Amino acid sequence: MSSSLRSIVFVFILFSFSSALSAVQIINFSAQTYSRADGPFFGNQNATIHTIYGGLSGTCDTKVPNSVCNSCVTDSPDPTAPCNSRRVHETLRFGISIQSDQRGQVMVTNDLDDAQDPLDFYVNGILNNEQIFEPNTTVLVEVPWGEICGDIVGGLTSQCNLEDGGSIEAGNIRIGINNIPQGTPGGIGGGIGGGGGSGDNQLTSGEFVELRIVMGLMPEGQTTLCMDDGGGTPTGACNFIAYPGDKKIFLEEVYADCNFPGIQDSDASVVSIRVYHSDSLPYPNINSPDFSDIQVRLNAPSACNNGVKLVNLVDPIVEGLTNDTPHYFAIGLVDETTNVGFVTDMSAGSDDQNDQSLCYEGADSDWPQNCHRAVPAEVIGLIQDEFDCFITTATYGSPFRPKVEDFRNFRNRFLKSNWMGRIVIQFYYDNSPSIAAWIRNHPRSKPLVRALLYPFWLFAKITLLWPLATISFLILSFLSLLALAIRKRIFL
Repeated sequence: MSSSLRSIVFVFILFSFSSALSAVQIINFSAQTYSRADGPFFGNQNATIHTIYGGLSGTCDTKVPNSVCNSCVTDSPDPTAPCNSRRVHETLRFGISIQSDQRGQVMVTNDLDDAQDPLDFYVNGILNNEQIFEPNTTVLVEVPWGEICGDIVGGLTSQCNLEDGGSIEAGNIRIGINNIPQGTPGGIGGGIGGGGGSGDNQLTSGEFVELRIVMGLMPEGQTTLCMDDGGGTPTGACNFIAYPGDKKIFLEEVYADCNFPGIQDSDASVVSIRVYHSDSLPYPNINSPDFSDIQVRLNAPSACNNGVKLVNLVDPIVEGLTNDTPHYFAIGLVDETTNVGFVTDMSAGSDDQNDQSLCYEGADSDWPQNCHRAVPAEVIGLIQDEFDCFITTATYGSPFRPKVEDFRNFRNRFLKSNWMGRIVIQFYYDNSPSIAAWIRNHPRSKPLVRALLYPFWLFAKITLLWPLATISFLILSFLSLLALAIRKRIFL
């Protein structure tokens, strides 16, 4: 057989084999019918399955079958209540358009133990539509979230409420075409009321697409503060410092309870920290219009210590602020289903006295561990003499940090005053920018660099407080080393 003939035969066999395989394809998702989605269809090429998220926090005053609701906008907004601007509800229909290369009827089932119990659904707007569709016909399939909550996602009722004492567990649904060969007159039968036909209530491989359903519910309550209030079990992100930069603040030392990013009784996890800000009192809350979402670095877990752990953030900066104007901050949590909750308690009865402290006061030896008020200010150019502490600024996050101030004062008062110190300064200026850039690009290195800098900061601080004692100590140390060296040289 010639090579060209073999190629033709191979192509013919491959085409025949491919056409024999049935396949259901997703054409489109109805974006207004769920909180959030993930998977190859939504741009996440690393995902192997489509995941549909439904958020349940807050209460919907108006429920429309073809639209999510905004539970963050109510007649009596509660700044302590979790909510969701894209909340799903039991009368909302989750929509997906599919197309199959085979002839048949639409089926929607669960996949618990492969029993594949049929669910109620709409096809092109008709409940449990028994129409037989020809190959390559695009159909719109809609499933009420009440069906998904009640039969697919564990721990929820058909009203999409959490059962008493329950916790939410994810589940999968299958949407596809049950093959009905040409010439078969009847319907599928069973759960969707057909008569006769194949009688097959199972969707076999290739006849369906499988979707993972993740539901999220943020518990009620505000965040109880931790780290420096000395009591209580923390909830949510319980500690943070907002310190100033040029038209921005840097958010660091964010701590949360040890379950983070998990949420009790919810199947969804936290994906970002929401930073609310205001340039006037009272402090912002969950209804404040100005906020920035900072992504949580989920692949950088930290150890639990005394009931809390450090939260690693991707880019912990809030920009677009006004210089020389006090800004007030509170933070909350955002989960995978776009629920928002656990906002910092900034009320007058807060259990922490430092949460309303100014985040930079030059007289302080250091800042409070919780510090939620800052005044952004212009940085006088990090390449100018006054702010040339490259590594320390990158490590501590702001040129106004007290420890950075100590390094700067040590440089100005001691190093600049003699020729040896000026050589050290020039060497530092020549080599530190590249190191500082590396630190900024690798934020997880900051704790280690801070530990390495600590002895140098301690020496600088002691020198600033007791310069004569430090100089005397250095002179004595030098003389002692010199005497030791001379003694060894004499006796050798």
